[in-house]
Formats: sequence, structure tokens, C-alpha cells
Amino acid sequence: MAVTRYPVGKLKKFLSEETDSYDAKIALNIISNVVFMSMIMTIAKSWAGQGQIDMSIFQRYLTLWLRNFGIAFCMQSLIVQPTARFAMRLVHSRQNQCVAVEEAE
Repeated sequence: MAVTRYPVGKLKKFLSEETDSYDAKIALNIISNVVFMSMIMTIAKSWAGQGQIDMSIFQRYLTLWLRNFGIAFCMQSLIVQPTARFAMRLVHSRQNQCVAVEEAE
């Protein structure tokens, strides 16, 4: 995600407005990250798998990219995002418990 941060930020600024809801901005962020990650995965995977930089990847790019997009989207929606939301819920609930204990003292 660090590699995709800059292009995703530019795309979000281009496609969203200040009046858009938080959920809309998060959805745009997720989809943009998946698109850029799948694009990078398609090229990097092919080059790493072949052990050399071969331009034949661009002849099959669209079919490979669609498969990688599907995989990345499923991973993001079924595993990564729910896990991250659960972890953040735990962190915030523990922070709230610490604040409640400090206020009680």
C-alpha cells in the first residue's frame, strides 16, 4: 500500500469532493488501492516469475490484470478490511477502557 499511496491520493482528490460522505471516501480509497495494487502485481509478478524483464506481459496484460484485480478485491473485502476493522475496534475499546479507569480514579 505504500507504493500506491501517492497515485491513490491524487485519484481521490480528483474524484471526490469535500461534501462526500466518509463511507464514500473509504470505498473510493479501497477500490483505488485494489486497482493500483493489481496493476503493480500484474507487472511485478510476471517479471519476478520469469526472472527477467520481458515485454510480452503487455500483450496479455488485460486478462492477467482482470484476474489479479479479482483476487486483490476478494482479499481486501473478505480478509484484509474486516481484520483491520476488528483490530482497530479492539485498540479503540482498550483506549476507552483506559480513559474510563483514569477518570474513575
